[in-house]
Amino acid sequence: TITVSMTNNADVAYSITVTVVDQSELEATIIMSPVYNKIRQYETITFDIQAFYSGQNYTDLTNTSISLSETGELLENDYLSIVKNDNSYSLTAKNISLVPEIIYITVQNDDPAFEVNGTVDISVVSMFG
Repeated sequence: TITVSMTNNADVAYSITVTVVDQSELEATIIMSPVYNKIRQYETITFDIQAFYSGQNYTDLTNTSISLSETGELLENDYLSIVKNDNSYSLTAKNISLVPEIIYITVQNDDPAFEVNGTVDISVVSMFG
């Protein structure tokens, strides 16, 4: 706590509490760029994965994994397929899905060190939708 008061009038004072947060308590956020919330059947979209951490956007991440399954690496199902290109991904819609499909993303970085897991929901709609 920092307290400031007037020299000639100690009754006039102001206090503020400052909390220092350990860097390990900062949370990273996954960013899909550009952001998509739907894809049309037979359409292919390209995106990259970034992370926002400690006030900075990171694009050159140590390790990024993406899957259509929460329990393991799955790059294709009945509705979507994912292909990794150098620093980006291509997502292709194969069939219409009545519920949004979930893409599971894990990002790890060494400098600065952080790891974050996240999901992106994307609706697979008709080619006319």
